[in-house]
Amino acid sequence: FHVDPAKIGDLGVTNDDIAQSVRTLINGSRATVLRENGEDTDIYVRLQASDRTSVDAIRGITVPTRTGGVPLSSLVKLEVASSPTTIRRYDRLNQVLIGANVVGRNANDVQAEIASKLQGQSLPSDIAVSFVGQTQQQQEGFSTLIIAMLLSVLFVYMVLASQFGSFLQPLVIMLAMPFSFIGAFLALRLTNIDLDITGMIGLIMLLGLVTKNSILMVDFANRLREVGLSKHAALEAAGAIRLRPILMTTLALVVGSLPVAIGIGEGTEFRRGLSIVLIGGLITSMLLTLLVVPTAYSILDSVLTRIGRLFRRRTDDAPPPARGETAPLQQAAAANSANGASELMSVKIEPGDQKL
Repeated sequence: FHVDPAKIGDLGVTNDDIAQSVRTLINGSRATVLRENGEDTDIYVRLQASDRTSVDAIRGITVPTRTGGVPLSSLVKLEVASSPTTIRRYDRLNQVLIGANVVGRNANDVQAEIASKLQGQSLPSDIAVSFVGQTQQQQEGFSTLIIAMLLSVLFVYMVLASQFGSFLQPLVIMLAMPFSFIGAFLALRLTNIDLDITGMIGLIMLLGLVTKNSILMVDFANRLREVGLSKHAALEAAGAIRLRPILMTTLALVVGSLPVAIGIGEGTEFRRGLSIVLIGGLITSMLLTLLVVPTAYSILDSVLTRIGRLFRRRTDDAPPPARGETAPLQQAAAANSANGASELMSVKIEPGDQKL
C-alpha cells in the first residue's frame, strides 16, 4: 500500500486507521463469544472470501472517514510485492535477523565458514554483518571468564607465596596448571564436545584443584629437608609417601564427575563439558605432576644454591679496610671502653648498702 498523504490529510484519516480497517475486513475481528454446552467459541466477523481474495476486490474495500465511506483505491495505490512483516532497528539502523540451527557440526566452524564466504561478496558499504545470539553471548562470556582466570592465577600465587614464605616455590607448584589444560582440551577433543561457558568454568576450577598435588609433595619435601635429609632423598621420600593421598583425592574427584560426563540424569547435557574438562585435567595433571614438579624443584634449588654461593664468594673476596680507616674505629672503641670504666668508677656506694 502506497498512501497518498494529501488525500488522507484532507479526509482526516491516518495510516493506522487505514491499516486497522483493512486488517479488520480481511483478517476479521472477534465480535462475541458463543457459549454452547460449556464450550466457548469465538465469533469473528470479516468479508466474504470472494470480497477479499483478489487485488481488485481489495481495491473496492470501503474505508470509513469523517465524510463517509471512501474506496480504498482512492486513498492508496496497491502493488503486489514482497516486504518484511516487521521492521527491526538496532542503533537507529534497520536490522535483518537470519537465524539457523547448527546440527551435526561445530558452531564455531560454521561461523568461520560463513564469515569467509561473506568476505568474498561485494556488499554495499552501508551494510554491516555481525553474529549475534548464542555466538555473541559466548564471546562475551569468554572475555569475562578469561579475566576471571587470570585473577584466579594471581590469587593462587599470592596464597601460596604467603604460606610457603617464598616467591619462587609457588611457581614450581603452579606448573600443574598448564598440564591440566593439556588433558582438558584432549578430553574435549576425544569426546567431540565444544568448549562452552561451562567448560571455561571447569578450567577455572582446575586452577585451584590441580595445585593440591604439588602442595602435598613440595610441603612434605621441605619438611624432610628441615629434618636433615638431602634434596634428592627428600624428593624421593615425598613422592613415595604422598603418592597415595594424591591418587585418592584425584580418583575421588574423577569418579564423582563420571555420572555427569556419561550423561546420567536430567540436565547433564548442559554440565557435561564441565565434567569432561575436570576429568581430563585431573588425570593428566596427576601423572605429569609426579614427574615434572620434583624435577623443577630440584632445578630451582640448584640454581638458588649456586646464586647463594656466588654472592658468598663476592663477600669473602671483599678487600679489608685500609689502615687509615681502622683508626676511627679503634678510637671509637677506646672511647666506649673509657666511658664504661668512668661510669663504673662513678657509682656511689653508701655504707648501709655494704654487705659481707
